[in-house]
Amino acid sequence: MLLISKAMKINDIFIYSLLLVSLASCQKDIPYDFDAAENKVVMNAQIHTNEDIHAVYLSISTSLSIQKIKSGSVTCYINGNMAAEAQLDTSKDDDDFIRDEALYGYNAVGSAPSRTRQTRFVFKANFKPGDKVRLECTANGGEYSAYSEVIVPQPPLFQAVDTSRYYNSDENSNSFNRWVYRIRIKGNDIAGERNYFRLTSEYDKTLHVEYMDGEDEPEDDESYEEGPLHIDRGKDPILLDGATETDMDISGASENYYNAFSDYLFRDGTYDFTYQVRESAFLSGSEYDTASKRVDLTARVYPILWGITEAEYNFLKALSLYIYNGDDITFTGPISIPTNVEGGLGVVSIATPSRDTVVFNRTLYKNPNL
Repeated sequence: MLLISKAMKINDIFIYSLLLVSLASCQKDIPYDFDAAENKVVMNAQIHTNEDIHAVYLSISTSLSIQKIKSGSVTCYINGNMAAEAQLDTSKDDDDFIRDEALYGYNAVGSAPSRTRQTRFVFKANFKPGDKVRLECTANGGEYSAYSEVIVPQPPLFQAVDTSRYYNSDENSNSFNRWVYRIRIKGNDIAGERNYFRLTSEYDKTLHVEYMDGEDEPEDDESYEEGPLHIDRGKDPILLDGATETDMDISGASENYYNAFSDYLFRDGTYDFTYQVRESAFLSGSEYDTASKRVDLTARVYPILWGITEAEYNFLKALSLYIYNGDDITFTGPISIPTNVEGGLGVVSIATPSRDTVVFNRTLYKNPNL
């Protein structure tokens, strides 16, 4: 049986899960002709409307392995008009294309697509909500061809309307981790259509440090450019995507590692949910527990709600189930990874973000309870 490591990258997981589905055994032995399995081109792309440079990854799926293409092309059409011909990217630098934890989740499966078996093509294009985007690809001199069509989602309509700070005495950790900030989100569903969402959160901070013993002058404010925040969705039914807490014992449905949800609970209406982050995310232990200093903290938190396609929603939900169940398919069975590529395999998705800002101010001494 093919084993998949949790350290694998997201695009790797998609590719190898396809193989897992085809190779997984069942209770009844069914002859399988490996030679009859059709090779297909794999096209993967996760596109953001707030960026103008985009990456598409191509490879070939065979019955037993994933192979690199020998040659290939990718063309982008917007509303029926050719917008760009992608260029083969021969650079070794992935920094511009690695999807960080803000999109794919904190401590979840890594997001950088592997270059070992995939070939990257890049192109520039600007997408607007409602655009019909078509990506066409060929591989190995035209031996393989495929396409995918995606409608660019609308940006979600929301506001961060309320915040609070509380001490979680039930948290099984030291006091440094128990202070929690809760953020409340309210918004309106886009009426007349099915809508799909993804919640992420980022932050940055400013520290003003002042020595209490009088021996040193006050330090200048220090600003930090930070990144993603770990989201604790608690038991909020929307962020559990309608799953009950007991569902986790059955299929892992309520884990929802990627915070992807639909408008199932509020279709054509309004939504109201909360998420929380630990204060320890904003400060290191040395900044928090300092006898001779007073630290004035200003933390700016940026809730980001993405409008995503149904294909991306299904993809992320399938990955959540895979992470929860791991390699054990004895009782759960193989997990089906969706594809929206015609003539091939893969997931092409487009996400449109909306962003808001909330600010927390806090003065800290050695005793974090002050």
